[in-house]
Amino acid sequence: MAKIKKYKIGKKLNKKAQVETQFNWIFILVAGGVILAFFTYVVIKQKANSEIKLSGKIAQQLNTILTGAKVSSGATEIIPMPDVEIRFSCNDYYIGQASQRLGNRVVYAPRFITGRKLITWTLDWNLPFKINTILYLSSPYTRFVVIGNSNNDIVKELNKTLPDTINLDFYETDSDPNLINEQDDHTRFIYVTELSPGPVPPSFIGSSVSALWVSPNPIEKNMVFLESSGSSFVEIIQLKYINYPILYGAVFTDDSSSFKCITERAFLNYNIVAQIYYEKFNSLSEFYPGSTCEKFYKENANLKSIVTSTNKTNYEDIESEYASILTQVATLSQTNQKLEYNSCPLIY
Repeated sequence: MAKIKKYKIGKKLNKKAQVETQFNWIFILVAGGVILAFFTYVVIKQKANSEIKLSGKIAQQLNTILTGAKVSSGATEIIPMPDVEIRFSCNDYYIGQASQRLGNRVVYAPRFITGRKLITWTLDWNLPFKINTILYLSSPYTRFVVIGNSNNDIVKELNKTLPDTINLDFYETDSDPNLINEQDDHTRFIYVTELSPGPVPPSFIGSSVSALWVSPNPIEKNMVFLESSGSSFVEIIQLKYINYPILYGAVFTDDSSSFKCITERAFLNYNIVAQIYYEKFNSLSEFYPGSTCEKFYKENANLKSIVTSTNKTNYEDIESEYASILTQVATLSQTNQKLEYNSCPLIY
């Protein structure tokens, strides 16, 4: 009996040891999992923080670049960049979670710029005096394709003025067999044609494409923003442009809402500058009492009209004043010539 009793006790002890061993392994696995999860969390958190810091640093550096690019009008540069995606809206640009305000700067850019190179181009905006230096942004991986008669004045202007740093091609028609998809990040078609664009060129179907349809008559100043939908281009909105620097803004900006918002800011700047000119020459008239110069300066009707016409906050309202503004601009140009003839200080 004693042997049987010892055997039972040994069996119970053996079972207890097995349970304890299993428990120890479960504890080790759970504790190890918790420790592994903790260190994984720390690594991910540190990586995220590093990415945020890097994005913030790049955003600040880009802000310096954009500020410096405005110094020289007519200049174009290809600037090396880290391999990041830059997102642009009307008022801000974003790199990862970092963002920077654009302030009162007039910057026309596509919604996204990717890759290791950024193209900048600057151009003075004059109506008739200088208002702003406009900044245009693009990427070597965005392709611009102009479709239109090479003898057309607008096509000639685009060919002459757009910088050679951008990825730009010209074709008479979009059915040209030489027009093929080069697998760029985005292709923007600029149609300068009487007829509206037809289907998306076959080799571009399914790729990232957009289009701008510009009236070939430079007097009309009409343009239409289009987006691709399957094999077709779909009209988004019809707008007008007041002069070529604004048209170039529509070429570089693939989003009509951003284009309108940026152009509204440009005209806000125009209003401020026009007010300064009006006040300046109204005050200057006091130094030329009874002279020929005084009548050109005192309460100049053309400057006053421009101040009134540009005092708008909505693109459609601004657009309705284009004809009036261009009339005043032409008259101011004539006034400037008369001031020069009479040896008076010029308005601009």
